[in-house]
Amino acid sequence: MTHPPEASSVPDLTVLNEPRFQEPPGWRWHRFTTSGGYKLRCGSAHPPQCIADAVVVILPGLRDFAEQYLELAHNLLARNLAVWVLDWRGQGDSDRYLPNRHKRHSAGFANDVRDLYELVDGYILPSAVHPDVGRLPLVMLGHSMGAHLGLRFLHDCNFSAKGKQAFTVGAFCTPMFGMAELEALLPGAGWLLSRVLRIAPTAYVPHGQDWQPGFRELPFRNGRYSQDPLRVQLQDAWFTKNPNLQIGSPTTRWLYEAAISCQLVNKPAYLKAITIPLLIAKAGEDQIVSNSMIDRAVKLLPDVRTIEIPGAKHEILMEADQYRQVFLDHFFTFVEENVLKKNDRGMTKF
Repeated sequence: MTHPPEASSVPDLTVLNEPRFQEPPGWRWHRFTTSGGYKLRCGSAHPPQCIADAVVVILPGLRDFAEQYLELAHNLLARNLAVWVLDWRGQGDSDRYLPNRHKRHSAGFANDVRDLYELVDGYILPSAVHPDVGRLPLVMLGHSMGAHLGLRFLHDCNFSAKGKQAFTVGAFCTPMFGMAELEALLPGAGWLLSRVLRIAPTAYVPHGQDWQPGFRELPFRNGRYSQDPLRVQLQDAWFTKNPNLQIGSPTTRWLYEAAISCQLVNKPAYLKAITIPLLIAKAGEDQIVSNSMIDRAVKLLPDVRTIEIPGAKHEILMEADQYRQVFLDHFFTFVEENVLKKNDRGMTKF
């Protein structure tokens, strides 16, 4: 059930006038059709004046869309890194699952991993080649659900049958190894709840609803995402400007599939098989994903560097500068040490 928004909740669209929140020079929108017939949208940009040192593939979190990451695209381009960002199936301006577009549904996380593989294999890898320098290295950068799906990609399909590697490294903000609200229930109750909820797969999760202005200010959401007064407005502002992007809460089927997928990625053998260098960042005040599950996972990953950002909320990439910049500094150092310094083409370093 939805409620009329208060006047103070009506988004201020002037935030979208800031240049950092607008498309960088050379930004291009793309649409591709998956093998399952779904049309997905993504965006890309390359440094305008020189060959990129690497290509960063941004994997957004639940309900997110490419426009939220335009500021990050500016940051990456300024470091001579090319950018791709995907709208996952079921959100953004990609195809949705249900007639009610506000319901964030799922048909299984394996489908999202397959979509990402088709994008990387069919579009990004072929475009990440320059005639003067050869293939450009790929860097994965995922947030929350996007980080979770990125980890599944690295396990399942980062190497082709011929041994060709797609991503050189991966960096993840607040990865979803477990969900904080389910963890807070009695032991085992979260898993049981997710199975019970499968009975009504297209219903909203408890307290779920269609999007409305001020969605993130409602109970059960307020204050959980970001402390930056402008970045926290971006989602509602874009939803107001472009109704095609609007999306509300996840369905019970999404919750069920997320719980199943979390069980999969938390298996010790699964984590130990992801061998490329990883950077994982925790938000000290995260109320969305489980920090204790992140702590458990990093003990099993073979090559991982971890940071915790005290005081930060869940959306580190949308947080206030005092938190966001901490991650970006670690990220750029991580990329230089694990990608650029190992690059034997003599390309520009940071």
